[in-house]
Amino acid sequence: MMFGSKPSYLLLVQRNAVVLQNRQAKGSKLTLEVQLVRNLEIVDRPALLSKLTTFLGAVKNQRVLVVMDRSVVFDKTIDDAEHVVPTEAVRLFTAALPFEPARRAVISTHAARQLQLFGTNNDLVHVLIEALEAVAAKAIAVVPLAAYGKPQTLSKQGVVAHLLDDRHTAEVLNFIKQ
Repeated sequence: MMFGSKPSYLLLVQRNAVVLQNRQAKGSKLTLEVQLVRNLEIVDRPALLSKLTTFLGAVKNQRVLVVMDRSVVFDKTIDDAEHVVPTEAVRLFTAALPFEPARRAVISTHAARQLQLFGTNNDLVHVLIEALEAVAAKAIAVVPLAAYGKPQTLSKQGVVAHLLDDRHTAEVLNFIKQ
């Protein structure tokens, strides 16, 4: 199984910040200034990587689940009743993402008679993985928060632990393996 042992930390990626939380929902926040990331586009990759690597030093040799907040992921749900061809829906969704084609990361799943599509900036995914690797940490998955439904708040211990323990979502909707 690719997931292996459970992750110890959750890294929540928001439009202007990243929040690192342990199982008890205790953690720290790093603000991402517009000089680093603007409109989901990386402005200064070396500076962003340096800042993330310093911030993530606390998770050295740990397993981390990266969760992309709704503010950094585009999503669309299509009911089977709409009679849309899934491959065509994925193609149209991907083409509509506001990133250059090489920078688009898209994942999809079909469950409960719905096709769910999620997209984000692949450069952002890769810089997060690179920063974790720089501190000898392992990103076990990069998943959209929207895939978990509507968790009340990630400041609650039970919600963070649930996300860290949910192997299925991390395996099925993982931007790393897309």
